[in-house]
Amino acid sequence: MISKDTLLKRVGLIIIVSLITMLAIISVEVFFFSSNSAYSQKLMLSPQEQIKESEVGRALIKLHRQSQSQPEKAQKALDQLVEKEDLSTTETIYAHFIQRNIAMALGESTLTQTQLLEQMAELHDIPWLQAQLKIEQAERKLKQGEISEGIEDIQQAIDLAEEHRAEFLLLKAYNTAGALYNASNQLKASQLYFYKGLELGKQYPLSEYNGRFYNNLGLLYVHLEQWRQALEYLEQAFITFTNSTDAPKERLLVVLFNQSFVYTKLEDATNARKTYQDALAYFDENSDDYYQVLKHKVEARLLLLEKKYQQANAIALECQHHPRANDFPKQKGICQLTTAKSFVGLGRFDEALDHLKSSIDTFDLIQHDRWLIRAYKTKAEIHELLGNPAEALRIYKKYNAKEREQFVNEIYALEFAFDTQEVQRERDLLSVQNELSILQLGEEKLRFRILALWGALALLLLVLAIRRTQLISSQNVELQHLSYHDPLTGVNNRRYYQKQIESGSVLSKKSLYRVVLIDLDWFKAINDSHGHEVGDTVLVITAQRIKRAMKKDELLIRWGGEEFLCLLKESNDIEARVGQILRLISEAPYTTKSGALNITISVGVSQANSIHSLRHDTTPFVEADTFLYQSKQNGRNQVTFPDNDS
Repeated sequence: MISKDTLLKRVGLIIIVSLITMLAIISVEVFFFSSNSAYSQKLMLSPQEQIKESEVGRALIKLHRQSQSQPEKAQKALDQLVEKEDLSTTETIYAHFIQRNIAMALGESTLTQTQLLEQMAELHDIPWLQAQLKIEQAERKLKQGEISEGIEDIQQAIDLAEEHRAEFLLLKAYNTAGALYNASNQLKASQLYFYKGLELGKQYPLSEYNGRFYNNLGLLYVHLEQWRQALEYLEQAFITFTNSTDAPKERLLVVLFNQSFVYTKLEDATNARKTYQDALAYFDENSDDYYQVLKHKVEARLLLLEKKYQQANAIALECQHHPRANDFPKQKGICQLTTAKSFVGLGRFDEALDHLKSSIDTFDLIQHDRWLIRAYKTKAEIHELLGNPAEALRIYKKYNAKEREQFVNEIYALEFAFDTQEVQRERDLLSVQNELSILQLGEEKLRFRILALWGALALLLLVLAIRRTQLISSQNVELQHLSYHDPLTGVNNRRYYQKQIESGSVLSKKSLYRVVLIDLDWFKAINDSHGHEVGDTVLVITAQRIKRAMKKDELLIRWGGEEFLCLLKESNDIEARVGQILRLISEAPYTTKSGALNITISVGVSQANSIHSLRHDTTPFVEADTFLYQSKQNGRNQVTFPDNDS
């Protein structure tokens, strides 16, 4: 018979062993199997990845690579494979892709295969295939000038790809979206997608799409006539395409054509001709019709720059009369415009006006405002040459005003989009860091409690956990400070401005404010003559002097470069206060490494606006910028208010 003490000991031992066993299981689970699963969603595999494990799949992948270089051989092998094997759904789709490539290589219609793919996508409800076909459709509409329909298609494709994490499609989708929004003059949306593409492209450094994003960002700056930035992005695109493992030669062709165009706009005939000749190394008679039209367009504009009007005329006519020119209406319209300009150079103005009308009709049909404005400006120039100054002036006034408005709005939209996107990225980064910190801290506390039961190791873990928490907190405070201050002048930056007009505590919500835009006069000359170190000193002193005129519920912002922005409260003495800022800058020379410098500023002031208006409308900024420009035009070192502009 078991005694009571023995029974209690055995029960106690069983309980202890059970507790130790449970603790061991919990420890293994916590230390070896716990993870932040909320942040690790599974990516959808590409069709190549889905089929590569089977022998049939590997054979199909090999045929896909062969389908364009040896189409007849690939067709024969594909027929044998399909007859011999039972293909899975994904393998069947891949076989249709191969068949479509073969048809394309042989110059045959791909419509049948595309329709079969659409039927399979619908029948089997395959999101990645639906997305891919939508992307292809959007690309076709981009080339055909059907921009609105293309945007609708690409947005559906992106929604599908992002929802199902089909990351292998997103680079192409973001690039197509950016190009479509650029063509529709929505630069903010265009920049957003190129930016998203570059961020995603960091995970795929050898992808040709990184080069496409750089090329298209270069084109954004071409439209804004920011030639230096355009050339920098285009050069980066060329380097990226050169290093890519999957970039076709046509990518390098397009980048060099774009560089030639920039040099043409800069009237640098030598470099324009050189980059054009370099591009021809990637062009041959078998190049796609689109690239043949593109070549004629670039060559005609180059000949126009070189004043070879007869040759330019012949090439431009060849461009617009290409058998497939109607499939690329934007390119055709540019060639029609170039033809008109070549006739102007030849002194044949009536023929120039005829071709110009065709160009205007083409741009009007595809609703391309940028090129429509350029075409009408050319029309004004022709009327001036014909001795019709009144008609020329009428057209100039109408379309020059439109171009100015478009140009200012595009620059602001692009810069504001970059800033907004950067702020949002930093907010997202801080949010993710904070959430991860909370998860990590919770796990470390749990591990500490478990380790405390095992012995002295718990103390060390606790110290490490506290240390880590303090470090994360310190880093977050430092990041927040850096994100709201300009490191050179110490004043606040655009991110701080955005925060304050959205939900800040500095500005008075009951008051009206004036946007005061300040630009240093001749600042580039200071940098060029005395160096950037002296230029930095000038910026720092300028910020300090302006700061003297600011009140506690007003803002001073380093807007960028040599430009500052103030939000001043509306008052009866507002003109005197802005005049005080002007005097603070000019009344005493700046002491610099290069000696005493006399500095002046030009200032533009908006109407008074509420915080709500500043938050939701860019008009106050555009208004202040317009008056700043007027101050510059009127001789600098002065202020222009809305009520004293002329």
